[in-house]
Amino acid sequence: MQGDGGRPAGRGLGRRFWTVWAAGTVSFLGDGVSAGAVPLLTVSLTQDPRLVALVDACAALGWLLLGLPSGVVVDRVDRLTLMWRVDVVRCAIAAGFAVLVLGGRVGLAMLLGVSLLLGLAAPFFDNAHSSVLPELVPGPELERANSLTQGSLLLSANLLGPPLGALSFVAASGAPFVANAVSFALGAGLVATCVHRRRAGAARPATAGVRAQLREGLAYLAGHRVLRTLSLVIGVVNAVSGAIFAVLVLYVIDELGLPEAAYGAMVATFAVGGVVGSVVTPWAIRRFGPRACALAPLVGFGAAALTLAVAKSVVVVVLASALAGGLSILWNVVALSYRQREVPGELLGRVTSVYRMVAFVGMPAGAVGAGVLAHAVGIRATYAAGGMLLLLTALLSIAPLRHLPTRDAGAVPG
Repeated sequence: MQGDGGRPAGRGLGRRFWTVWAAGTVSFLGDGVSAGAVPLLTVSLTQDPRLVALVDACAALGWLLLGLPSGVVVDRVDRLTLMWRVDVVRCAIAAGFAVLVLGGRVGLAMLLGVSLLLGLAAPFFDNAHSSVLPELVPGPELERANSLTQGSLLLSANLLGPPLGALSFVAASGAPFVANAVSFALGAGLVATCVHRRRAGAARPATAGVRAQLREGLAYLAGHRVLRTLSLVIGVVNAVSGAIFAVLVLYVIDELGLPEAAYGAMVATFAVGGVVGSVVTPWAIRRFGPRACALAPLVGFGAAALTLAVAKSVVVVVLASALAGGLSILWNVVALSYRQREVPGELLGRVTSVYRMVAFVGMPAGAVGAGVLAHAVGIRATYAAGGMLLLLTALLSIAPLRHLPTRDAGAVPG
């Protein structure tokens, strides 16, 4: 499917997209600032590594517990309205927490609770943010819109936010949490300005129960060969990525012989590559087509993992990391744009939630597997195994992904 009657016509991204993009960027930056400060706050409360890990786990529980139900909600209500209301809730939680931090009245139990609450709210915003895009921009502009969104996510949440959060926490422990609350407030205000310009009938009344609607979304994804393959592939990619990042700090220190401070710089190279990739991606898809731009990253991911397994030069490792970051954006934009075009609008939230659940589960599974495998055979051998798995995945994906367009799908009229 190339679109429906509710999608905007004409070219250009339009004011509504840029408003929602700005709102998302502000929220992503707040998330990144918080992500940089929360670990420092945690270790100021406890030195127990189990409890430190538990704080991070609480934030991740949101997708496991509410990822699938969030898809039903996104398909039942107006998506922009849901986004600004979720940000209002997150603003209230973050503001209350900031007040407690400023007053020096935060304990570990409170930190765990706030992490869990914000984690539970995140799937609703993230799912709505992804699903609303086809309603905001013309079909031919989806690749460009997704590239801009993915680039702002990496730049704000991964590259700029965490160091800003860490630095501001050192200067004043409550500052990053105040900034987080402000980011949610700004995001909510920006999205709310778009709601009154929405087309009539944006809300989608429920016609079946939650379980029936979930089954409908799952059945659609399971019955669509290309989308099913894309979801399984990203599950494998995330498993290998989770494995690589789980022991990356040991790789940097023990295998490359670098100081601990170099770990953050190594992670940043991936984000830098992603930001560059977000600029190049629309051109690459126009030039080579979605099919080639879906398969090439899989080969590139495998090559990057194998490079990490054998490289002795820090420069080579940095280049491989940056390449993987750029290719990750290319893959994400191809998969996102295809899903947004192919899935009917009334099903997009549920299909997206199932797709992302498959992708989400891969990361912790890979991280656990990496710990076991690296202990048994070493870090480099673990990375080599991951690289071979990715190359095998690329090979097995050629046939099921042959139905992806061979040229820019955005060039096909909707």
